[in-house]
Amino acid sequence: MSTRIYRNVSDAKAQLSMLIEAALSGKEVILGKANKPLIRLSLYRAEKPKRKAGRLKGKIEINADFDSWDSDLAELFEGK
Repeated sequence: MSTRIYRNVSDAKAQLSMLIEAALSGKEVILGKANKPLIRLSLYRAEKPKRKAGRLKGKIEINADFDSWDSDLAELFEGK
């Protein structure tokens, strides 16, 4: 379970480096004003780019006989 650290914004200004290190180590850091929680400091996680269907359309060509078998090759797969 992560440890929570509460700081008012005025205190956090002087302790920002320490608060960043605490967040990096898995602690939950909450910043507030007038003793009311406002902000949660957390790790930034970059989003993975979404895959786009059809992105290679027109760039790849598949031969008409791509699934035809050479009889010698087929025998090798069958252990003959």
